[in-house]
Amino acid sequence: MKTITIIMIVLILAAVISLGFVILKYTVFKPVTEEKPIESEQNETETTEESEPPPAEEETDTEPEEDKVAVIEIYLDGDRQNGTFLGEAVYGMTSKEAFTIYGEDFSETGFIFTGDDTDYTFEPGSTHYIYVYALIPEYGWNYTREKVVIPGEAEVDNKIRFSIDDPQNNEEISADDRSDIRVSGWSLDTGRNDSTGIEDVEIYLNGPRGYGKFLGEADYGIERTDVATAFGNPDYIYSGYSLFFDGSDLEPGTRNTIYVYSFSSSVNYNLGMRDFVI
Repeated sequence: MKTITIIMIVLILAAVISLGFVILKYTVFKPVTEEKPIESEQNETETTEESEPPPAEEETDTEPEEDKVAVIEIYLDGDRQNGTFLGEAVYGMTSKEAFTIYGEDFSETGFIFTGDDTDYTFEPGSTHYIYVYALIPEYGWNYTREKVVIPGEAEVDNKIRFSIDDPQNNEEISADDRSDIRVSGWSLDTGRNDSTGIEDVEIYLNGPRGYGKFLGEADYGIERTDVATAFGNPDYIYSGYSLFFDGSDLEPGTRNTIYVYSFSSSVNYNLGMRDFVI
């Protein structure tokens, strides 16, 4: 059973240290602009004969300060290149967390985003990631990633067994190797004894099926004598899978998540996830 969930996200910027420090770093050294004293302007006016009132200033759009947060954007299950854009957050709200951590000067660095959209259907028990981007014009974009688990239990088939061998949990992949990242392992349906019972293996990046970036179907049927021996069934020998994908657009220092879906011939599935760092 699927459920339609209204997205309701309330996040406090300064409570997220990885973004909070950006605001602190780029606003604490605020340049001081010299202003002409009001008294001097009055003295000049008094010495001018038949002075006329100054012309009214034309109204112009206020330009954002270059060293302040100009906009906050929210994305679902992927970065600005691959995620689903949910909208912009309202910035400048009072944040008790910011006041406690950074002091009064940063108490107005909170933000809130509320989305009301029934176009998104989330599986109960599924894991999603919210990407919060902040733009400071002088320094560019920075973001943080927050994990969101939908209430309920995922309808997976536990008879489908599998392993993710590559990448290893929290493995650090060098920036030089990110163009050829391997996802591999094995999978089988223990409800079948005459074959592995697996129809295909699909792999997604940074979000579940239907949300994350689809990396492709893995090559399935690779020989795994170790798996056949472990389960005591020679018909499980061709249970291995492998897929290589290009992660060149993944920024250094970022944490990412692989979603591996293993589908049986009965259309049931099981899901495994694996984090890695560039």
